[in-house]
Amino acid sequence: MNNKARYNHCQIWFVGLFISIACILSCGLYIYNIQSDMEDDVLRDIRNLMLRNSLAIANKLNDQSKLTEMLAAGLEQRNYSNENEYALFLNSIVMDGAFERVGVFDKNGDMFTSDKKKLNIADEPQYKESMEGRFSISQPINDKIGDKKIIVFTAPILSKNRAYGGIVLAKSIESIEKEFLQGFFQGRGSFYIIDNKGDILMCSESLDENSFENLYDKIGHEESNEKNSKKIIEEIKSSLVIGKVGTVKSVFDGETKYISYATIHNPYTSWNLVSIVDEEVILNKIHKMVTKAFVLCSVVILLFLIMAGYIFRMEEKTKHELEQLAYTDSLTKINNVHRFYIKASEILRRNKDIAYSIICIDVNNFKYINETYGYKIGDQLLIQIAQKLSDTFKDDEICARINNDHFVVLIKSVFENPEVKYQSLERAFLNEINQGIIKYPISFSVGVYRVEDKSEAVISMVDKALLTLKNIKKRKNIYFAYYSNDLLQKFIKNNQIENMMQPALDNQEFKVFLQPKIDLHTLSIIGAEALVRWVSPSKGFMQPDDFIPLFEKNGFIVELDFYVLEECCKKIREWIDNGIEPIPISVNQSRINLDDPFYVEKLNDILQKYELPVNLIEIELTEGMFSSSNTKLVKIMERMRKIGFSISMDDFGSGYSSLNLLKEIPVDILKIDKVFLDETANSRKSRIIISQVVSMARKLGMKVVCEGVENEEQAAFLRKIHCDFAQGYLYAKPMTIADFEEYRDRNLKEVGFK
Repeated sequence: MNNKARYNHCQIWFVGLFISIACILSCGLYIYNIQSDMEDDVLRDIRNLMLRNSLAIANKLNDQSKLTEMLAAGLEQRNYSNENEYALFLNSIVMDGAFERVGVFDKNGDMFTSDKKKLNIADEPQYKESMEGRFSISQPINDKIGDKKIIVFTAPILSKNRAYGGIVLAKSIESIEKEFLQGFFQGRGSFYIIDNKGDILMCSESLDENSFENLYDKIGHEESNEKNSKKIIEEIKSSLVIGKVGTVKSVFDGETKYISYATIHNPYTSWNLVSIVDEEVILNKIHKMVTKAFVLCSVVILLFLIMAGYIFRMEEKTKHELEQLAYTDSLTKINNVHRFYIKASEILRRNKDIAYSIICIDVNNFKYINETYGYKIGDQLLIQIAQKLSDTFKDDEICARINNDHFVVLIKSVFENPEVKYQSLERAFLNEINQGIIKYPISFSVGVYRVEDKSEAVISMVDKALLTLKNIKKRKNIYFAYYSNDLLQKFIKNNQIENMMQPALDNQEFKVFLQPKIDLHTLSIIGAEALVRWVSPSKGFMQPDDFIPLFEKNGFIVELDFYVLEECCKKIREWIDNGIEPIPISVNQSRINLDDPFYVEKLNDILQKYELPVNLIEIELTEGMFSSSNTKLVKIMERMRKIGFSISMDDFGSGYSSLNLLKEIPVDILKIDKVFLDETANSRKSRIIISQVVSMARKLGMKVVCEGVENEEQAAFLRKIHCDFAQGYLYAKPMTIADFEEYRDRNLKEVGFK
């Protein structure tokens, strides 16, 4: 063992000893502090028990009060002809066992009970309360018929709002004590129900010679300090008045006890629930918990010491395994990118005079390979590529797998161009891979960053190579692209735009421009196309080419499309409200919108919001959107047309145009692209083709708009072939809405509005 390793082991043992001592001290401090916390927890549990029981008693009293009043109200409607019928009715109430007996008395106080007893209660306070029309619940009293203590629920029986008798439901004190006042803490804790004076009404233990009749007298008698006893009594009384649940400590029978209290909320009683438990009981409970905590801490410390010894012994082995996990790719077993950063930095420091490049490699169409041949074959392909890279690049070169199908290599630039060395391996490399696993032409895309400053962080070099890779259009075989500052600036610019786009939309920096559509024969305005421009406070006026392609890529174009649509709807609504003849506006919609299953409904919702006729908005879809997935697109277009939208195919002739589209796609307007029109100046064939397209479109019931009309010669040609409408700089360039309104007014004066 060398000195460094020995020093490391000593450090580990010292740290282990320090942690053990810290654990022991922490456990001692924890046990010391836990006692007060446990006492609070136990007292909190008692208070919660008090609150639950007081609520349960109050609910019970309220339920039985409602039952008594309901029975009294029912007796107003009943007329029993003899005592037997009365007895049967009263016995039906007693049957559920909730009451000892039930009785009904008349205005003279003569009462007949469920067990056919007769007595007079005219001298009882409950009788007087009932005859005055009030419900009452008695304090505990002796049963005049039985030998139990009871409370009675009394309700008046009314006739024309005057009491002519009452009903009495007697409930035994014993049943309340059994249901709600059972002892707790193995009988060492007791419940009492007291009135506001402190008199004991009920309790969870029988009163004997050691018991007491008044709580406040007991506290005053037992407490040696009169001032303290008054303070305790006052605290209990004031808390019960406001309905607060609390706990105090007092001396009872020479022992310290905890007294907890809670108000029993009932409008007919002034009862309170009290519990008394010995301090010794709580301390014993705490001591048991502390003992358990001490044993647990001791076991934890012992286990820690055992585990520490085991961990120290396994240190070297674990360290080696962790290094493998941290620095080796789990699938291919070559270096991962973290080791690449470290080793590449070391290589560059050692070889200051050798030129190097970082190349990032991506397997083209790897997703297709996985889906076609299965993930197992895909993994085997990655393993073979990794092994080939590892065998090829060594001796002060290094390779690694970044993730998925991306690899990175630090390669010597022994030639002027690193592509030369890489291409020298291409045939053997790819042939071996293609023949070994799958019969599919494997190809790579490669982004290259030439290392100029070897002090630059390797992670930054790799990022630049990856940035280059992302901008490569994949080809059949290996394709190289080199990092440049222009690429970085483009990346930075795109990031800036993405950071600005949402605030710009919120701040209405995107402005709607309108370009008039002109009737070729009358020269009147028949509509306009909405175009968007970005007027940024920081970057000034931005053309669509600066941001639209990026928005289509990141999906923000959806928000922008609907923003433009809503701005157009606002303007049309304004024209209508001001009595101005509205001009239809066509709005461009991007392909990504079609992936939203509720797209058509959202379009319609905006029109409904502004209460616009649907014919005032025309939806423009570019020709490129019709090249694939026509079935899905046709269904969406049919839903649009069912609502009433006009649909135009924009940019017809700018790309791969098929005349089959004209018969397959349900469009109302065909917009011929400027590129198509420009070719007519020098090409007779182009003039024939565009003439036939216009003729065919008209025969199919479509209107035809030609874009990019810049001179009268083009306009004359379009009129000759019966093209309907034109759009271009010959008539007007895209302009602000305010300028468009002025242009419209001038046009209206000159040629009228169609």
